[in-house]
Amino acid sequence: MKTLPMSKFIKEGNSNRIPFFPVLDNYYSYNASLHSKDTCGINNFLIQISKECQLDGFTAYFNSANFLTTEFLMDDAERVSVSWSIDENKFAEELACIADVVNQIGKTHHITVPIKAPFEFGALQFGPTPFYTALISDEDNVMKIMDEMLKIDEVIVDGLRTINIDSITVKDSLASTSIIKKDHYVKYASPYEKKIIAKIKEYLPVVLHVCQDSSPIIGNMLNTGADVLEIDFLVQLAEARDIVNSQAIIKGNLDPLFLQTKDMEELRNTVLEVLHAMKGFPYILSTGDSITPDTPVENIKFIANICRNMNI
Repeated sequence: MKTLPMSKFIKEGNSNRIPFFPVLDNYYSYNASLHSKDTCGINNFLIQISKECQLDGFTAYFNSANFLTTEFLMDDAERVSVSWSIDENKFAEELACIADVVNQIGKTHHITVPIKAPFEFGALQFGPTPFYTALISDEDNVMKIMDEMLKIDEVIVDGLRTINIDSITVKDSLASTSIIKKDHYVKYASPYEKKIIAKIKEYLPVVLHVCQDSSPIIGNMLNTGADVLEIDFLVQLAEARDIVNSQAIIKGNLDPLFLQTKDMEELRNTVLEVLHAMKGFPYILSTGDSITPDTPVENIKFIANICRNMNI
């Protein structure tokens, strides 16, 4: 698989550097929700933070709950049936909010939109506890649920491809091997990641995110065909680097809680250590997960400034 050029992630400034693209989809989400309850308003709030910090990328806020309705029914034989519907008008409104993000900052920021992978989608819609229980005892129902979630994802992707975004991030946080066994990831989550990633790659590059400690499945994540692997801070960066071996871009993996530090020298040294470790490899500096709401904006700006003034 040919690695995406890093120029895809740097739209302004020195292109011979590592881009800084922290996970923003929940960044200051509580503060943003105080200003607005709708997708456009939340994105507008986050755009101002992103512009102030001079970030290279922007993860748009996108909420499928605004337009999607699902229902799960169980018959007497405990066979599950899934029905779902999409409100076309509300879906169009959600897409219009993303289009507005592109209009505002598309020339200066790499814009990615997160969608839930079929496994995570199924776990959230059906309920994590019964879904995880079904992994052990009810393979047919799990597959039936994920088949339907895949169909929903395909509709969402068809809508997103009509907007001039730069990539789609497939989030499979609940498929982490900190939560489920590797065998379950390989059997259930990974095949559906491959399916939706293949669909997306007909139109756009793909970022794959798996939360927490994904060390046992880095090779499996690579085999999904994702262009970028977003890894959490629990993964040893050098280990992931050696497994991926420049076959995909690695994105990560600063600890979001560490970004709250008041020790700027420690922050600088940590960032420089990561940048030097990844020198010569396709890499995007990022947090391993969403930045917490109480992270000082000055810390984000501080890291962005380091990246902007350091060549690869």
